[in-house]
Amino acid sequence: MALTGKMVRLIRKLIGLHINTPIRQSVQVEELSRADSRLNPLARMVGTPTECRLQRSFCAWSDLLGFGRPFSEADWLPNPQVWRQQAERVGAAYRDQCKFLSGPDGSYMLLLNDGIVRSITCSPRFGVASLASWTRSAVQGHYFVRQREFSQNLPGPRTVLSSGWVAEHSYSEVRVDDLVFDYTHQQSGLSKVAEALGNPVMVSNPSQLQLNTAFSRAYLLDQAGSKSGISGSRFYLDQRFLDDVTDLLKHDDQVCIKIVERNSDILFAVEYLDSALQGVSMDTGDVLTAARWNQILETEKAESAARGHSVFRNGSGYRPWAMGFLLESPAIQVDLPSLKTRVYRVLGFFPSDEDPREFMFEL
Repeated sequence: MALTGKMVRLIRKLIGLHINTPIRQSVQVEELSRADSRLNPLARMVGTPTECRLQRSFCAWSDLLGFGRPFSEADWLPNPQVWRQQAERVGAAYRDQCKFLSGPDGSYMLLLNDGIVRSITCSPRFGVASLASWTRSAVQGHYFVRQREFSQNLPGPRTVLSSGWVAEHSYSEVRVDDLVFDYTHQQSGLSKVAEALGNPVMVSNPSQLQLNTAFSRAYLLDQAGSKSGISGSRFYLDQRFLDDVTDLLKHDDQVCIKIVERNSDILFAVEYLDSALQGVSMDTGDVLTAARWNQILETEKAESAARGHSVFRNGSGYRPWAMGFLLESPAIQVDLPSLKTRVYRVLGFFPSDEDPREFMFEL
């Protein structure tokens, strides 16, 4: 929205700037920190001490492969058609990801150009249900972006899931109204200038991403790329994620962690202790492999074609896992100057509402 001369003068007056001061002049933080705490909300924010509230954090970083190539090939001055194509590509991925939000659980998602970061911190109310729901959202976001991109002959996304800590240290945002002097407020609520401008965010520092080492690890592993064995439109899992989930849930009396190495894959399962609803434990040897899942898909496709409608399976009587991963074996050894870890290519994800012997999201 273009600002008229009258609005500019109003803004100057309401935020306490001298009438001859250019509107582009910023309010210096050093001056605000010395100001009376009653000056405006920003002065009070700047005057707060830096904290360090540590919480465990899980993070998924996903970006679109090959997204920068059209820009670099055009020397970063692409024509309007390229701009439109790239905007439509990232916009579609953003909308796909937004379809899978885990709810009001303290999680957060941020779009950065063609990259999307999801993060969740372990609050006192955090438990296996929150973790399983958030992880499923991250998996489904990747899965459906990948399906749509492949249908359009696009390279698809790559996603890395990791774990670490977040150190919340400061206020999370500054809005226009935070700059307005207290004495200019004639009534409670937003100031006139904030109302006129929509009180936009001027500074953003999301609490879920403040000094977030899970985000750092996921981003570094994605950037390591094919030179480190992390290639293609796939879903990767940092060993730290498995370690931290195991540590987080080791005292939970509702679930147990199972890690089973098979011939060509590894099962990582968060299993409910009462999963055997019929009194018989599930044999992990019966849990899907990638090859077995492909056979099921082919069989269902043939049966559906023969009957003229989709075929639905009957329930098995077993309670599904809280969540589980089918991991490719062996792990990828990553040796970066700033990070050394093992990373697994995820072959499949077992959600909390399906029998792991009968269904998985193939990744």
